Amino acid sequence: MRKRLLATFLVFACTGFAQQRGQQPAGLTEKQWQESREAQAHVTKAMAIAKPDLLTEAGNLCSARGPQRPAVLRQEAGLPPVPRQTLEPTKIFDNLYYIGFNDIGAWALTTSQGIIVIDSLNTPEEAEKILIPGMEKAGLDPKQIIPVKDGGKQYMAFMPSGGFAAPDRQSLATLERALDVAKKQKAVALLSGHPGIYGDTLAAMETRRKNPGAPNPFIYGDVRFARYLDIAHECTVARLIATEQNK
Repeated sequence: MRKRLLATFLVFACTGFAQQRGQQPAGLTEKQWQESREAQAHVTKAMAIAKPDLLTEAGNLCSARGPQRPAVLRQEAGLPPVPRQTLEPTKIFDNLYYIGFNDIGAWALTTSQGIIVIDSLNTPEEAEKILIPGMEKAGLDPKQIIPVKDGGKQYMAFMPSGGFAAPDRQSLATLERALDVAKKQKAVALLSGHPGIYGDTLAAMETRRKNPGAPNPFIYGDVRFARYLDIAHECTVARLIATEQNK
């Protein structure tokens, strides 16, 4: 399971890289997206892969802009922001915990060598006042965090998350390598440090807290998750094609 988890985190680390390099495809409108025949051919292929059980996920991935943070969508719709709330630490499954807020969180992965913390929230203050107490509340000892150097943070491993946006061919190649690793490792779970981008993560966490014995909404299974990755790839290629055609 640990290898599958790390493969999944690798996917989102690389998709975050693609997102940060160019953000959303510049100037790509819904009309341009729909009128690109080549792009829509990839969308059609993605929807065929989706079948009935992944249509919602495919619809989220296959659009002119790709997956968006709920806060961004609310702002664009003229709605007030949802107040930030600290969530109860949630055991997602096995040895993985989510700790943080309703809009951003960290992952604590327990291992025989110690605890790997992926992401550290937004500031050192949040790490001190939210992350550490959250770990303790979940029964985890912060002293067991494995030192991992990344960007000067010597006590946490940070991997960004983001949408399947590919502003250029180099980013697409990075994404494709990550997806290939995830498939080979038989990754099974869709995870993001920003709840709501890829589905109703908050509701899934609530399910885990209230009824941990129920079917786990985070677990896709390796075969179904491989299909999800194929959908993500087709949608990313479609968005890149449409962007290139409208430069």
